[in-house]
Amino acid sequence: MVFGAIVVFVFMVFGAIVVFVAMVFGAIVVFVAMVFGAIVVFVAMVFGAIVVFVAMVFGAIVVFVAMVFGAIVVFVTMVFGAIVVFVVMVFGAIVVFVAMVFGAIVVFVAMVFGAIVVFVFMVFGAIVVFVVMVPVTVVIFVVMVPQSYCRFCRDGPQSYCRFCRDGPQSYCHFRRDGPSELLSFLS
Repeated sequence: MVFGAIVVFVFMVFGAIVVFVAMVFGAIVVFVAMVFGAIVVFVAMVFGAIVVFVAMVFGAIVVFVAMVFGAIVVFVTMVFGAIVVFVVMVFGAIVVFVAMVFGAIVVFVAMVFGAIVVFVFMVFGAIVVFVVMVPVTVVIFVVMVPQSYCRFCRDGPQSYCRFCRDGPQSYCHFRRDGPSELLSFLS
């Protein structure tokens, strides 16, 4: 029992020494690791902040330059477009004005020429109608009017004499219609 107690005591002392050394060594390792990790994290955060700051500044510069360049381009384009539109509108207005004036001249000339042609044709037609109508009127008045009022002039003696016009048949039904007239009367 004494020997066993000595062995247990020795092992417990030795184990306590090993545990103490291990705990001290582990604490040192953990402390060094934590310090090193803190340094690494700090450096990374500082470096990251620097990188983000530089990126933001560079991005802001790029955006500013792009916006300024874009504004210049838009301004130049708008000014150039306005000039082009103005020139096109002025040119179009000149073309339309010239076309309207030319069209008005053409229409005026055509109307005047048409009026002259119509007037000439009307005068010529009136002369032709007058020249034709006068002889026709004379012929109608001299030849046709007496006949329209004078049956004797128009139809001759037949207009007044049934016997001259129709012959004996006008007075004799038997000679005009034949025996059938009497037969129809008797029946």
